[in-house]
Amino acid sequence: MIKIRKATPKDVPALVELNIILQDEHDQMAAKDLVLKKTILKKKTNRETFLKKSFMKTIRSKEGILILAEDGNKAIGYIEGSIRQPKTLIKKIASIWDIFVKKEYRGMGIGSMLKDAVFKIFKEKGARYIELNLSIINTKAHSIYKKWGFFDMDIMMMKKL
Repeated sequence: MIKIRKATPKDVPALVELNIILQDEHDQMAAKDLVLKKTILKKKTNRETFLKKSFMKTIRSKEGILILAEDGNKAIGYIEGSIRQPKTLIKKIASIWDIFVKKEYRGMGIGSMLKDAVFKIFKEKGARYIELNLSIINTKAHSIYKKWGFFDMDIMMMKKL
């Protein structure tokens, strides 16, 4: 049975493992594009330490939100984000930083369950809008986000110097 709940400090090792899978999948997508292939970070020696600190910061933060999906006691996905107050007319904006579901659990509605859980928290905390960024090569995620009601707003461009 799939369970969706707020992550705790005890979940950090499982979250790190899930994020490494997410990063590796993204790197494999990027490797198909010769331009993006050159931008993949080669040095991953300290990423576990960085991820542990980052997840702990989100869990302990008043603004951070980290939701875990489990099958039994096995972590199978997560969604991470926060709420911020920009210097605009919009009082509070929610941001989704990452959403990930293990391959073998995709297509089962778990991403939607994570989305629903985080949207509920965002609303409770007073957010009126939600933003997220994704890689241009992640067309599958882009189509899912459009189904969820997101719309294209900006294009970020990059150039190596």
